[in-house]
Amino acid sequence: MTSPLPDPARPDPDISVLVPTRNRRESVVAVVEALLADDVASSEIVVVDDGSTDGTSEALQALAERDARVVPLRQEHGGKRAADARAMARARGRVLVFLDDDVLPAPGLLRGHLAAHEGRDDQVVVGYMPTAVPENATGAAFATIMYAQEYEGRCRIYESDPTDVLQHLWTGNVSMTRAGYERAGLGTLEEFGYRHEDRETGLACAAAGLVGVFDRNLRSTHRHSRTVDQFLRDSWREGAGRAELSLRHPDSAAEDVDVYTAGLPAPVAVVVGASRRPAVRRLVLGALIPALRASTRVPDPRVAVAVARLVRRIVQQQGTLDHLERAGHPAL
Repeated sequence: MTSPLPDPARPDPDISVLVPTRNRRESVVAVVEALLADDVASSEIVVVDDGSTDGTSEALQALAERDARVVPLRQEHGGKRAADARAMARARGRVLVFLDDDVLPAPGLLRGHLAAHEGRDDQVVVGYMPTAVPENATGAAFATIMYAQEYEGRCRIYESDPTDVLQHLWTGNVSMTRAGYERAGLGTLEEFGYRHEDRETGLACAAAGLVGVFDRNLRSTHRHSRTVDQFLRDSWREGAGRAELSLRHPDSAAEDVDVYTAGLPAPVAVVVGASRRPAVRRLVLGALIPALRASTRVPDPRVAVAVARLVRRIVQQQGTLDHLERAGHPAL
């Protein structure tokens, strides 16, 4: 897919939506169609396909042929920050909305983000994206239930302590001005490669003097879904991401490996702590992961959620230890 050049005859849009995507054709198409249905004519939707193999590029090209507001770009798989940089090089709006490819915008979202930056260039505006939890959810929805609970907890912290918006930034429905983006140097950040990349983005914004604002009225819906295997991969990457954050930002984001046993009942903490040893970890996960798979078939999701919380602690802890070892650092 060639990169379409801006039409010099068209005025610059008021707002640019930047959507990175990879192998989520149906999801990203639904997001783009919802954006097109919004009532902001002076907008553009820059979608960067990060090396998809599922027909995403062709689907985006078809949308672009139907509506000139859609700007499809493609790159070889290089990660989210590379995709954002590619989108930024093409985007023309003063206000930038960063939207994930599984976050469905509600009507009026773009107007709300646009209004939030009127007369200001120093804000990072975080919209609300409650997780869509299936009705009568069973054990199969364990990861989505956990995600929804943790997200709502973070939103409550945002409202009680606005400084936490940037200290623990949760992206997916976020906007800032182009001037704010450049002031924070977001285009110069190294590729992160793990989970918690958005936290580093927030730290960079805070260091540049930007202000985080959380607004529940800027609503979207997060269509979250994970299999057991995806959940395990995410958990490891979360642990590795925590380690990488600690190494890059020891003054503002350092976490000791003991964070994984903190707050647990004593017997559970002993199991998690002992699982730092490979033989113990293999034994414990060898029992827990099959139990988690079995619990996804149970109508009551509470069993799967309870097992998954313990599994995640152990796998996150291993992600942290693995990453520190690769980086040549002892456990923090």
